[in-house]
Amino acid sequence: MKKVVFVIRRLANAGTEQSLIKLINTIEGYDITIMLAREDKTLLPNINKPVKIIELYEQGLGLNMGLYLKRSFKLTRMTKFLSMFSQLYKYIKLDKFEQLNQHLLSSYPIQEENYDLAIAFDGGSRNTLTSFVIEKIHAQKKVLWIHEDYSKVPEKEKIAGKKIFPKYDQIFCVSEAAKQIFIEIYPELEDKIEHFYPILDRNEYIEKSKDSENIFYYDGLKILTVGRLEDEKGQERLPQIVAKLKNENYEFKWFLIGDGQLRNKLEKDIKNLEIENHLILLGKKSNPFPYYKQCDIYVQPSKQEGYCISMAEASIFKKPLIATNFITANEFISHGFNGLIAENNSQSIYKNIKKIVDDEKLRMSFIENSGKKIVDTYSEMDKFYSL
Repeated sequence: MKKVVFVIRRLANAGTEQSLIKLINTIEGYDITIMLAREDKTLLPNINKPVKIIELYEQGLGLNMGLYLKRSFKLTRMTKFLSMFSQLYKYIKLDKFEQLNQHLLSSYPIQEENYDLAIAFDGGSRNTLTSFVIEKIHAQKKVLWIHEDYSKVPEKEKIAGKKIFPKYDQIFCVSEAAKQIFIEIYPELEDKIEHFYPILDRNEYIEKSKDSENIFYYDGLKILTVGRLEDEKGQERLPQIVAKLKNENYEFKWFLIGDGQLRNKLEKDIKNLEIENHLILLGKKSNPFPYYKQCDIYVQPSKQEGYCISMAEASIFKKPLIATNFITANEFISHGFNGLIAENNSQSIYKNIKKIVDDEKLRMSFIENSGKKIVDTYSEMDKFYSL
């Protein structure tokens, strides 16, 4: 039996982690290990087979700067700690990712186990785990998974990638569009780069949508957005949009599923704009599928996406879709056929929502047409088994 190890920061309830869980649940005939750099194991109960968990944060000072500094503070003298802090700050200030990663890796031993495959599942030049897989794991083949639109990555991160990415045997990007952008930046790696769409299970999602415990308790127009509350997802633009719609006397509620660093800002903006009854923060939901099923319009306001798990999930439930023009939006929406693709700004999102809300005939045509654009990614597993 082949042995594969997936290395990832955490198993939080987010798109990349959900993608890993679905991949693991689909794999057959492998001995599977997961190495975690952080303690969050929220999604671990969702794995449907035996896996070995290795908690890397217990082996060294930490593979993220926060944990590294916290543990260093406890274990070293103040003068040495201040010197370490100063050095790390210098690396970050000068965008010296390679030196920063080496510093964080220095307290970690080389792993004893030998694997057939070692996979940096949330890879990138800034992520220390990308270097960890190369330097600390023995494996016949090493694979890098890229989940983002690399055109949005700072130039110094792109340059840093030229040193570490060639050391991988295979590089998977989560969409064809993300792959083409990655090839434009690293043309010398073209032969190693392939797309690998996240594995989706339509039947499972439809079955989960029957859960009656997760419902809106609102009979009017329901708009839904799902995703981490972070800058790249664009939700900070929503309070102003909601306030405009409210002031124009539209009757609706807009529900956000997810949590993250923008939550406090959103709560303040919601209060200041007096839209508490119109923009509702539902927090994390382990099962968002009943909400997809019950909403009337799904909106994805992201500033960037390498793929977009939540859009893929929403598209299964035959709802009118609105998304900003991130690189894979047209993989889910045929503009004017099953939804609308807005420019990546608040005004355009606002105008496109109004267009769907005001035109019931258009909205009904989107619902009718949505079933004709089916997302099916199970064939991607052939790429995994060929590694």
